[in-house]
Amino acid sequence: MPEPTASRTPEPAASDTPEPTASRIPVPAATSTPAPAMVPSVPAGTVSAPADFGCLVYGGQGDDEPVWLLKGGAPPRLLAHGDWPMISPAGRYVVYGRGFPTELWIAGTDGSAERLLYRAGQSGPGPTIIQWVWAPDGTMVAVGTTCPGCPISQDSGDLWRLDVPTGAVRPLAEEGGDYPLFSPDSRWLAVMRSLGSMVSPNGTVGLIDREGRGDLTLFESVPVRSRAWAADSSGFTVALDESGPNPTYTELWWVPIDGPPAQLGRLQGVMAELAWQPGGERLVYRRETGLALARRDGSEEVSIAGSEELYLVLGQLWPSPWSPDGRWLLTGKQQAASYFLVDARGPSVHPLAAQALYGWLDAGHYLASFMQGQELEQFYYGGEMEVPLYRCAPLGGCEFLTRVSRSPILSYAERCP
Repeated sequence: MPEPTASRTPEPAASDTPEPTASRIPVPAATSTPAPAMVPSVPAGTVSAPADFGCLVYGGQGDDEPVWLLKGGAPPRLLAHGDWPMISPAGRYVVYGRGFPTELWIAGTDGSAERLLYRAGQSGPGPTIIQWVWAPDGTMVAVGTTCPGCPISQDSGDLWRLDVPTGAVRPLAEEGGDYPLFSPDSRWLAVMRSLGSMVSPNGTVGLIDREGRGDLTLFESVPVRSRAWAADSSGFTVALDESGPNPTYTELWWVPIDGPPAQLGRLQGVMAELAWQPGGERLVYRRETGLALARRDGSEEVSIAGSEELYLVLGQLWPSPWSPDGRWLLTGKQQAASYFLVDARGPSVHPLAAQALYGWLDAGHYLASFMQGQELEQFYYGGEMEVPLYRCAPLGGCEFLTRVSRSPILSYAERCP
């Protein structure tokens, strides 16, 4: 399957919390492993974010939804109205969509007025925007466009560079530029095209610089699992399935910025889920017997005891089950609608009392929701509602932040001016 990165925006992924099929509310099985308090308290009245908190931008799914900004030491405030807000890495700007064909708008977190940044079609052939992602240095946004109303299978992978804050636009790729993944130094983009689209039957993986120079087809006719840049931006690792309807092995490759790709190793019997550790030194994947860890060449495989029914939880804030420091993994058990934290250093599995997980804020915190009583029942069986949002430390306590929609769109920056 193509890599399910979080950069595509018109059709947000379904909630990580599965709908239960039983007639009663599912609860995690009892265990002696330590876990956070079952339901952290929600303070009454106006609440400010913790002083050491950065900037969290959040809103609901859909066009023209309220976009809220939560800064450390302050209560939430309304920033704008739009869709899929994304905050810049330094916390200075928020880019969000509005209308159809989609326009990109920008607002400053310092309270400066919002303004139109980019309208699809003004500088490129595609009249509607389908993805946008910030460069780590905050100087540009990679923007993907396509024809109005086109399904994903007809998306050719147009990719444009949008400079911030000027709004200057230039092309990066006419095709094959889907799922852009910036290097940590913002100089390079790993790009790919999904396998088996109506535009091309061949899946591709490529590498270009921020001017669009490079090779968009380093790999062709390949189903792509996952990619991860090295911390020093010297290249990226990528996992590629064997081509064909029933792949039996997964190849592990290293793609340097200054040379040809080199195969690192191969894994046998990998199921649908695989994710590289930040920096690409290790990876986690699912076998029939549960989750396993290995080095980047597939060696030193270690099975994770107690993970037989666990799946990997991908977050919006940090599009990986791995914590940014590469120690922890967020996982879930679908039939029990419960979540677990895996310490990859052990490895060991620890149950969480949360009813929803939203991903990692930083190396020491993840976001979760805890509910009980009627609120919990409405969450599992009801429709639109607001739920409490907490910042939690691995195997530690949780702090209440604010209330968000049942299926929120979230974006976070550790620094906040």
